[in-house]
Amino acid sequence: LMSLLLALPLLMGMGSLTGTTVYDKIPRPEKNFSALVLDQVDVATECAEISIEGKTFFDGKRGKGAYVVPFEQIDTVYFLKKNETLVARIMLWKGEDPLELIVDGNRRLYGQTRWGTFQIGLGDLKSLKMTGSQGNAK
Repeated sequence: LMSLLLALPLLMGMGSLTGTTVYDKIPRPEKNFSALVLDQVDVATECAEISIEGKTFFDGKRGKGAYVVPFEQIDTVYFLKKNETLVARIMLWKGEDPLELIVDGNRRLYGQTRWGTFQIGLGDLKSLKMTGSQGNAK
């Protein structure tokens, strides 16, 4: 019992030093979309098989309504923080006026790079430029 009590503080501190857990396996989307991801410190990453927690759409709120915008319709997404709210400004392929949605900054975007898996919180993104799509990813 005494050794357990002494080891408890060590066991509680065994998490990641940065507070981020990176997984070697990511959710695989139904369709393979690729994108150029730019984070808040201007580091660009090319990714294939991107998804938001396995889904290939952005969802969020606008006014009292809830919206879902499929990746197929998206050209670029710019992320802006307004007070404590994360806003995704979605530019559509059709050249229509941008759509602004309030999104959950804690959700994660996943993808594959030429080096391995990639993940980032939506709140850490500056922009997302869709670069293509191909059939099924699975």
